[in-house]
Amino acid sequence: MQCLRKEIIMLLLLNILHMHCKSVFKSENETEITENPETSSPELSSISDEKTSLGISPDDTAVTITISEPEPLNYEIKLDFKECNCGIYGLCHIDDTRSKCHCTLLTDDSFYGKCEEECKCGVNVRTSYIRSNGNIICSSDVAYNDSSEDCTGCDCGNNNGWCRFDFRSDSEDKCLCVPRFSEKDGRCYGCDCGEGGSCHLNSSGDKICNCFEGYVPHEGYCKACDCGEGGSCHLNSSGDKICNCFEGYVPHEGYCKECNCGPYGSCSFIEDEKQCICPSFTVEINGVCEECNCGPYGSCSYVDDEKRCDCKSFAVEKNGVCSVLENTSPEFTTAVTTTVLSSTALECNCGPYGSCSFIDDEKRCDCKSFAVERNGVCIVLENTSPEFTTAVTTTVLSSTELGKRDFWMISQFSVASAILVLLLFMFGFWTRILKKISKK
Repeated sequence: MQCLRKEIIMLLLLNILHMHCKSVFKSENETEITENPETSSPELSSISDEKTSLGISPDDTAVTITISEPEPLNYEIKLDFKECNCGIYGLCHIDDTRSKCHCTLLTDDSFYGKCEEECKCGVNVRTSYIRSNGNIICSSDVAYNDSSEDCTGCDCGNNNGWCRFDFRSDSEDKCLCVPRFSEKDGRCYGCDCGEGGSCHLNSSGDKICNCFEGYVPHEGYCKACDCGEGGSCHLNSSGDKICNCFEGYVPHEGYCKECNCGPYGSCSFIEDEKQCICPSFTVEINGVCEECNCGPYGSCSYVDDEKRCDCKSFAVEKNGVCSVLENTSPEFTTAVTTTVLSSTALECNCGPYGSCSFIDDEKRCDCKSFAVERNGVCIVLENTSPEFTTAVTTTVLSSTELGKRDFWMISQFSVASAILVLLLFMFGFWTRILKKISKK
């Protein structure tokens, strides 16, 4: 009821104000003057031509002057500390919560909440309203441009866009192109890169596609191609996706996934599980191939992140490498195994044809006269006969055995020499006897 009372009071006030203004305008603007030529006053005929419509007849003694009605006032009403300003083309309505403008015909709700005169585009085209930063602008379907009064010629192409001119900012003609068309030289031309990118035409009229993330240009369109953040993607001639993965990533299920086994190993996924393939001198530790080398005479492993060497029976560990004792041979391996593990002697092996030593932690081989060093091992020269090689091989296994065998060989050689001398003597003896018998 209170709201209704307020509305009735407001309408009554508006009605009274309207009647008062109308009577004032009528008394001031519509005047009948009876003019006598003898008593005429020049001030009565000095009415502006812009606001009068004058009809004069030579025989008439009366002139009727009609002055056009001025522009409506911009009413602003304040009621109960509420403001309502709808401009000159609207009526204001106030309720308990807010104010609202009721606009008259041929007007439009303004960007700023007032009633404004509709956009004038003339009769050439169909009028529509487009708002841009608070300005009302006119748009035409095709081949026209709007100005403050009417629509002039402007061709954006056949139904490819709208021609726009913002008369309030006095801007130049501009084509608003429909999707998949691009403006060039005042017209809208076809320019489609698909949903994966934006399109524009260069100065030569060629289509340029700016593809979004996860899309790549292919055959004039932006097509989906995503390998993840671990690699770059491109499409081959058949349109198949190719992933070029960065270091530390491998292709897996169409994407580049992180898979790092360190600089020594190769990484792959098997049933979604990371697998490291480590070379022989490395072992896998916490998913990375770490260097672990104990030499050719032992295997390497890590126990609680600590390197361990498992040496063969004839070798011991020295400085993280399994080394063989000096003068040790495969035949003599069993005899020295128990003493090597607790021995403090230097572990070094140059093979059966040389002696080994360490000088400033460097291995040195002192080879026999008939052998030379190759790759840290003394080998027999090529011109050495197989018989001699075999003899030497059996005599250099150990220093003790070498003395015994040399004595045995010398004694055997002496016996053979004696037998040979005896045979020669017997041969000469029987030769002389046979000569004597033949002479008789």
